[in-house]
Amino acid sequence: MLAGSQTQTVGCDVISLEPPNRTFTRAWMTRSEQERIADTASPACPKILWAMKEAFFKTGRYGAQFRPAMIDTVNEIYRLGLAFPRADGSDESARSDAGEWSVQALSGYAAVAIALEGETLHRS
Repeated sequence: MLAGSQTQTVGCDVISLEPPNRTFTRAWMTRSEQERIADTASPACPKILWAMKEAFFKTGRYGAQFRPAMIDTVNEIYRLGLAFPRADGSDESARSDAGEWSVQALSGYAAVAIALEGETLHRS
């Protein structure tokens, strides 16, 4: 559960943890995301990162048009000073002064929420 404040913007996404098809990762993930996926044994990792990507966008700080390549979840998580998720579909969360993320398992699905402090647009 995320704790809200007047200066936070929150984005969330719910995604099925069914393994993606072979082209999903190459088509929609940045190079650093692809490397992170390759470094984990979790089949849920691509879907968790995708849900995080959508949740980051839904905070309203990444422009009006969703361009998956413009949001690199790996870089954003580290930029915010957050721990990186296991991305195995289990409940987990991390918090820093700059923001927080949360993953909640939901019977074959995962709910991902991102809360960012401040009011600046990170990317356009």
